[in-house]
Amino acid sequence: MTPHDGALDILDALINPAWAHDDSTGPSLADVLVPVVVDDLTIERIEAVLRSIPLSGDLVAFGTDGTWRLGPAVGRYAQANPMFIGHAARERRRAEQLVALDTKLSEERARLDHLRQQLASLTAISETVQSLRSGQPPTKQLSQSLTDYRDWQRRLDDRQLTHAAAKDDAETKLRAAESRSLELQRTASRLRLPSDVDALQGVEHLINDCDVKRREVISLRKTSSVAATAAQQARNTADAFQRRADDDTAAASEAETFAQLERVRYEQLEASVGGDAQRAVEALSTARTSHKLQEKALDDVTGRLADANSTVVRLSERIDGFTSNRVMLESALDSAVQSFEVICGAEIADILNIDGIDLGADRHTAARRLLAETSDRPGDTANRMERSYREILLDGLRAGHDPSMPKLDNVDVVRVGTADGDLAIGTLVRQLREEYERTSQLLSKQEREIFETHLLTRIGDAIRQLLLDADAFEHHINQEMSRVPTESGMIVELRWEPTGDEPDLRNAIQALRTSPELLGPDRRDALRDVFMRRIADVRSAEPGRSFAETLTAVLDYRAWHQFVLYARFSSGKRQRVTRTFYRGLSGGEAATLLHLPLFAAAAAQYTNGSQDGPRLIALDEAFVGIDDKMRARLMGLLVQLDLDVILTSHEFWGFYDTVPALVLYDLVRRPPTPPRRRTDG
Repeated sequence: MTPHDGALDILDALINPAWAHDDSTGPSLADVLVPVVVDDLTIERIEAVLRSIPLSGDLVAFGTDGTWRLGPAVGRYAQANPMFIGHAARERRRAEQLVALDTKLSEERARLDHLRQQLASLTAISETVQSLRSGQPPTKQLSQSLTDYRDWQRRLDDRQLTHAAAKDDAETKLRAAESRSLELQRTASRLRLPSDVDALQGVEHLINDCDVKRREVISLRKTSSVAATAAQQARNTADAFQRRADDDTAAASEAETFAQLERVRYEQLEASVGGDAQRAVEALSTARTSHKLQEKALDDVTGRLADANSTVVRLSERIDGFTSNRVMLESALDSAVQSFEVICGAEIADILNIDGIDLGADRHTAARRLLAETSDRPGDTANRMERSYREILLDGLRAGHDPSMPKLDNVDVVRVGTADGDLAIGTLVRQLREEYERTSQLLSKQEREIFETHLLTRIGDAIRQLLLDADAFEHHINQEMSRVPTESGMIVELRWEPTGDEPDLRNAIQALRTSPELLGPDRRDALRDVFMRRIADVRSAEPGRSFAETLTAVLDYRAWHQFVLYARFSSGKRQRVTRTFYRGLSGGEAATLLHLPLFAAAAAQYTNGSQDGPRLIALDEAFVGIDDKMRARLMGLLVQLDLDVILTSHEFWGFYDTVPALVLYDLVRRPPTPPRRRTDG
């Protein structure tokens, strides 16, 4: 029997129909297997057995002795010759496939014979063409002469066209000149002008003089018109001033007459009344002045009184407002004091850890102390608290701790469910700190044993070997870069140096490069202290890390180093590459300094490999912003370093004398197939 899907690994087995049961009510083996006639077993009997075996039946097993079990059906398979599982069905399929392959081979042979005939025909045609081409006389001189003839013929045609156009233009202008000359002659005859040139020039001079005189007359007319206008305006102004003078004279005469009459009256009054009238006049004037001052003072007092009344009204309103605010503030203060009770409680005060905030503290003093010790709340406090709750508590606590953040009198508090019940976060921190201090003392002894047993032996040997491998790799990179100096003789060097200026780390790296047998007790203790200090720093920065993760981070020798570039000149001087030094380089040297370490590192990595293969590197948007001459040199560097490169660029071709061979794919929208070009230098 074989499965429906054509698999050939189902056991060719003999089924005893005596084991057949009633049909399964659900899916059975008959749904997935196809019976195959074997000896005296018919398809109907095999199907009856398969229908009685549900797919979700008991055990399906095959024994090494030939026994098998499929649900309630058991049996034993046996064959006269040892054959693999599914032999019969596989042999049938193999025969069918062989027939199909034979048919396909026959078709391919016929197609191959046809192609061979075409090849023979094309070969004969090619040989005929080659023989004809070999007997053909040289055509270089003839082609050159033909090309020259065509050039001269094209130039001649251009000259003829130009000549014809110029001739037509000259004839047109000649006809126009003749027409104008005839018209001038008619005009001269009508105006009775002389016919000779000198007389005509004299007439022209007279006409020009008349035109000059005409322009002068026009100018004089304009000037006289302006002067007449100004004279009329002056006459009008003089008339106006004369009328005003007459009016002023009449007014002065009337005033003089009135003054004389008043003087006469005054002299008569003074003669009849005497000095008492003068004193009365002076007293009246003084009284009037005093009255005006008193009226002014009264107005000031009245204004000030009105302002005072307005101020009293405003102050009364403010007093009423202050009284209302005081009542509200006293109520808010009482409410705040009651709310601050939870802040002074042990659960929150323990977290704040501010002097003067506890159960026995005065609430007003505690509130002022809290405001003085805390800064303004940023706008995203809720989001930051929620993020810290997720990162520190939900993600940071190990299994067995169930954090929650309930509200206690509208204050968010953090509690953690443990085996001892719900604990305040401060209580949990104290427990964890005590546990940490207790385990730290135990770990310090264990860490010393681990350090002495592993770090200075197996781990130290591994780190030492990695450091030596890194040194060798650095040497290979510099060796590759020394082969390709710049045009000025500058050689780029790469150094793998310790990071920063930490002397203890440099000493530790030097100690790790030394065999443990050569380390004295002082250097061992110094090495252990360095790593213990770094372990403590990592633990304090990330307390949730396991000891294994902490050791992995501390012993990552790659984090101890950094790559530094140097430039060595032909004079032997070596200088570290900084931003200032890089800006002072020429464009070519700067491009070399930028790309050469990358190329050399790839070449050194491939050189260290144990198997031969393509030495590939890939550059996207290669050599952007670099001139064509420098691009040729950089491509030459790739050739010198024996690198196979894949480049992409929208405007870089790469066909240079420094490149022996290059394949170019030009991707365009239409057609979608990229055209292929190849150059061999």
